[in-house]
Amino acid sequence: MGISCKNARTICDKSQYKECSSWERLKLEFHLLSCKSCRKYSKDNAKLTKLIQKNLDDLPRGCSNREQLIMSEESKQKIQNKIHRVLEKREE
Repeated sequence: MGISCKNARTICDKSQYKECSSWERLKLEFHLLSCKSCRKYSKDNAKLTKLIQKNLDDLPRGCSNREQLIMSEESKQKIQNKIHRVLEKREE
């Protein structure tokens, strides 16, 4: 039932978007029990997903076409700062 780290990361990515099967999720959970690197990847991936979702939730209500929206420089900078903080903590 063991899976490679590459496969675990793929399943982790799919899991973030509710696109993995129960069997894949179970294999991932077993892999995460023994792989510190993939646990870190999974945790960081979840943080990034939440960050993106929060920023999407902050978009004006009633926007029918999000492609037409242009993110302000301030919003871009906030996202970059948050990503840098997460990466700095990861390097510690």
